[in-house]
Amino acid sequence: MKRVCLLLLFFLTVSLALKAQINTPNTSVSVEGFVTNDEGKYIENVHVVNISGNEGTNSSRQGQFRISALPGDIVRFSGVGYSIYTYHVPVDRLSPVIPLHIVMDSDTIQITGINIYPWPADAAAFKEAILAMDDQTPKMPDLKLNNPNYKAAGTLPGSPPSYIPGMANPGLTYTIPGPISALYDAFSKEGKSRRKYEELVKYDQKKVVAARRYNAEVVKLITHFTSDKEIQDFMLYCNLSVDFIISSSEYDLYKAVHDCLLAYNEANTGDVER
Repeated sequence: MKRVCLLLLFFLTVSLALKAQINTPNTSVSVEGFVTNDEGKYIENVHVVNISGNEGTNSSRQGQFRISALPGDIVRFSGVGYSIYTYHVPVDRLSPVIPLHIVMDSDTIQITGINIYPWPADAAAFKEAILAMDDQTPKMPDLKLNNPNYKAAGTLPGSPPSYIPGMANPGLTYTIPGPISALYDAFSKEGKSRRKYEELVKYDQKKVVAARRYNAEVVKLITHFTSDKEIQDFMLYCNLSVDFIISSSEYDLYKAVHDCLLAYNEANTGDVER
């Protein structure tokens, strides 16, 4: 009888341990879904940041996102022109995937007021009124981002050759591809390797262009941060995509960094208060 009781106690202890392992809050889950506005339109380039895990990503053209998190983590959604949305990962979630549909509200932007003046009686009075007006144009730092030398990725110094390393340079040749060549290029290992290499080269060229338009000096000029660690932490938090940095105008890039600075300061203020 005593032996039976010991066996029952042993099995009960093992079952409780297994149950505790299954329900452990340290199991990573995948938080994924899509982001829309209040009209149901997908929002692109929304910054999705796991504040607790220091991990981030951006939403795609269809507003889709995916990020890993632990139960109890805080995921922050922020975008230009939208209010910040915060999501708390449930602690008691047992499913490995958490589907979400995030609806972000538009953020009202306050602009400087204007003064309306009566129309002058003649051209001379109009000229004097124009010269007497104060320049109310917002002063923005000249980041020198629209240099045409940085736009042409194919003309960057040190661009890779058009042939694959390890293969003989064919020189000046002209080949008319046929159906057999097209099938070989589509399904052969050599064709797949060449296409993969070309994709990597294009992406590396984009990264070079993006690094010249958006770097630590630009962040320092806009944010007035002084320490290298603070600049690095801000750039990791902001997490601007390479395509956005290359395709955006100087104003859009400056505004994105400025809006990200507001969210970064608010996040750090909240962490200090907690």
